Amino acid sequence: MRLASFALLLLAPVVIAAGCAPVFLPDAGSAPAGTGGQGVGAGGAVPHDSSLYDGGTSKPETPSSGAGGGSLGLTASYGYLCGGSPPKCVPGPGSSDCAPGGNAGMGGSAPSSDTLTCQLVVDADGGVDGGTVTATCAMAGTAADGDPCNTAADCQAGDGCLANPIASTCHPYCCGDPEACPTDTYCAPAPMAGAPQQMIPLCLPADDCALLQDSTCPAGETCAIVRDDGTTTCVQPGQGTTGQSCPCAAGYTCSNATNTCLQLCHLGGTDCVNGTCQGGTAGYQAGIGFCVSF
Repeated sequence: MRLASFALLLLAPVVIAAGCAPVFLPDAGSAPAGTGGQGVGAGGAVPHDSSLYDGGTSKPETPSSGAGGGSLGLTASYGYLCGGSPPKCVPGPGSSDCAPGGNAGMGGSAPSSDTLTCQLVVDADGGVDGGTVTATCAMAGTAADGDPCNTAADCQAGDGCLANPIASTCHPYCCGDPEACPTDTYCAPAPMAGAPQQMIPLCLPADDCALLQDSTCPAGETCAIVRDDGTTTCVQPGQGTTGQSCPCAAGYTCSNATNTCLQLCHLGGTDCVNGTCQGGTAGYQAGIGFCVSF
């Protein structure tokens, strides 16, 4: 499973990784541009589609601290996928929404907070979309991250169940800050087990692929930085090239400072036809920089 002459402006660019600060919050109940029509990929795999990435089209809350990195422009919070507006509770590790007394809609005596958790489930509504995703307080299961599951009810508190035709597995929800995902994972919309036409935000394992070496990725995918810390994984590329809006094509990365694409390059190489390869940016892999025009 596997999801620019800016010489002075971008000497130390803020380049955003897929699912990283600053967090963009779409209007309640609406998805960022380009999210429509996504479902399960071939064979039920998670669709690493860069069209899922906001690319800064929503209103930013807080500017990035300046961490480097690069990506196809996923800079959005996925709260709009997390159970309505406002949701009854917010899924994710450490959530206290469903602790005893924390959810006024439960009534009566609640179980202890270590067994009660906020989960995303589908309310069947008879519609062609197969129902509506809603957040609800329910008993947590015992399956840990990466363990098999049938639904979120099988997973430990804070986890949802990722659809896969071979074996669905538990992974942490990322309904808040995408950068809160565990190390070596990244936040992306993924199909929900039991209702694979529904996309939910989960922390997925990253490939740790090599930038500008797409031969190490599945056919049609490109290696991209997906977090502020430089975490990489293989994703489906966008179409943006130098100076164009994100999401970006293979071999390019998205600068959050301008929401435009920068060409990745090998330091000391000849990748940049009309410029030079600028290095020294935190979050890039060793020997990789971005093209700056003369």
